[in-house]
Formats: sequence, structure tokens, C-alpha cells
Amino acid sequence: MNATRSKTEDFKIHRGEIVRTVVDKLGFEIADLARKINVSRATLYRQFDRADMDWHYINNIGRLLHHDFSNEIPELKLRDFDNVALEQASGYKPEDTLLDRAIKEIDKWKTEAYINLQETNKWREKYYELLEQTLQNQVGGSKGQ
Repeated sequence: MNATRSKTEDFKIHRGEIVRTVVDKLGFEIADLARKINVSRATLYRQFDRADMDWHYINNIGRLLHHDFSNEIPELKLRDFDNVALEQASGYKPEDTLLDRAIKEIDKWKTEAYINLQETNKWREKYYELLEQTLQNQVGGSKGQ
């Protein structure tokens, strides 16, 4: 046996090919799919070429296509079981990736920025009202003289 086996030789199935086949069968355009999962087409094609396609790509694509890849990739069922055990033991959730945490942080900042913008607009409106009253008082006062 060759001591320098490639990483992909450890896999009995080619996850990337399976996902690509399902995507093609369902008629999704690769460019649209890449945009919806927020990666470049090149990245998506590289994932399709991998026998060990990353789990998060499989999960994201499955959710988007409303397709359960565990029928074609039995490892997903075992992986889900492992994740449940891991969640119960440590409180870790598989969705809690660095990317997910970053997205949540961005959403938090967007929300705070939106609230600050609303507050700024409220004060701007009050300023304009006062400015308008001041101008009306000056115009009204100069007519009376």
C-alpha cells in the first residue's frame, strides 16, 4: 500500500460530485448558488472537485435547495448524531462557526447603527423645526418694525 495516500483516497464517496449532481438535477445555476451562499463561483467549483467537500458547504447548499444530502452522503447522519452529543456535552453548536459569529456581530452593529441613525434623524428634525421657528420669528419681527 502506498504510504503517501492522498486525503481524498480516504473517502469512499466523492461528496463534491454528489452535491454537484444534485445541484445540476435541480437546475440551479452555479453563479446564483454561489451568490446565495456568499462565495465565488471559483470557490464553489473547487468544493465540487473535492471528495471531502466541506460540511458547511454541503449544509448551506442543502438548506438553500431544500435537499437532505444525508440520503446520498450517509456520513451526514453520523455527523448530526456527533453534533447533538457535542452540543449536549459542551454547549457548542455546529452553526457557531467563526463566520456565523462574525455575521451575528455585523448584524448587531447594523442594528446599533440603525438605531443611532434614527436618533440622529430625530434630533435633526428638531433642529430643523427650531431653525424654521427662528427664521419665521425673524421674518415676522422685521415686518412689524
